[in-house]
Amino acid sequence: MSLIPPSGYYYPNKFGLLVISALKDVMGQNGIDAILTLAKLEEMIDDYPPSNLDKAFDFASLSSILIALEEMYGGRGGRGLASRAGKALFANGLKDFGTVAGVGDLALRVLPLNMKVKIGLPAFATIFNQISDQQVEVQQDGDEFLWNITRCPVCWGRSDAAKPVCHLAAGLLEESLRWVSGGREFTVVEEKCHACGDGVCQFRISEQQ
Repeated sequence: MSLIPPSGYYYPNKFGLLVISALKDVMGQNGIDAILTLAKLEEMIDDYPPSNLDKAFDFASLSSILIALEEMYGGRGGRGLASRAGKALFANGLKDFGTVAGVGDLALRVLPLNMKVKIGLPAFATIFNQISDQQVEVQQDGDEFLWNITRCPVCWGRSDAAKPVCHLAAGLLEESLRWVSGGREFTVVEEKCHACGDGVCQFRISEQQ
């Protein structure tokens, strides 16, 4: 695979650690070592990112890891692993930020479902916008919501994909919505993607009926 040049944009180290750890849990040590080697990130094999919020995990590193997943496991297998890593990223890290942002307290939990989502999604977008270089905007479209990533770490440096590839982001959104809604399931569909030449990575969110 070709090397994606450093982007100069960063996730917190902890996000990178959580993604790598989630993949290691599924694939084992040999599997994650092979992924990091294929992604040309051999230096991380024995030196995972530290568990802190320093913005030092380059978008290019995350994108390279996800490309390596696709190359090693195929489109369907890579998609499943990326989605699982996104869910783990929320469950093991971002959920705590949600509580700090006020989307996990009792007052929110007793609101109608639509209000929980209407409050929760912008709160999560603010977390990303403040603690990382990812840029997110949220829109409401009737009964549905649009999660627009205008600067996306998941597909950074990609432009020739035949269909959207930000499965990690979709998994993270699914898990965050399940949490903020008290266990309800939502459908998250990526309709636009930078990797397909679009100007935004856009996810349409609707409650499962």
